[in-house]
Amino acid sequence: MFDFLSRNKKRPREEEDDDEDIDDEDGPTFFDALFAGGVDPPHRDPKTRRGGNNKRTQQEIWDERCNRVTIAAQKTRGCSCGKKCIENMSIGHVFECRVLNADRSSAQIRDQARRKLDFCYSRERGTTTFQTEGGTECCRAAFAFEQGFEPSFISRLLKDVKGGVVLDAERGGE
Repeated sequence: MFDFLSRNKKRPREEEDDDEDIDDEDGPTFFDALFAGGVDPPHRDPKTRRGGNNKRTQQEIWDERCNRVTIAAQKTRGCSCGKKCIENMSIGHVFECRVLNADRSSAQIRDQARRKLDFCYSRERGTTTFQTEGGTECCRAAFAFEQGFEPSFISRLLKDVKGGVVLDAERGGE
């Protein structure tokens, strides 16, 4: 019986051709090297590694986020809320908002984002109404797009705001 889970055994062939001598044991395959940790998967950016060990600096990350080509590429993805929030934003406006965040430290970015989310969050109703810098109502994805954040980052900070944490100092930070 053939063991399908084993990578070292050959599959049985119905017809064996003596003309083709195929040897599967030429050496380690890509997947052997991948599982051993020697090769990055081909779909990953070589600058980033698994587990969030990003080798780029904050300046490099924000330089990429403030690039108008990057903004235009992200804008084409749009949002799924149906109001076309991201499509209605101009690239110049998004660029200006992101440049403001690029000049801040990580702690300042978190504090500023929490303050904006605290303004958007209604404690009485328990709902969040996201707004752009211009005061236009938008979805979470558009708010994150405008500021240059990932939507998951906004969700994490919103969880802090709902818990009453607005500043890093309240979380034990500096």
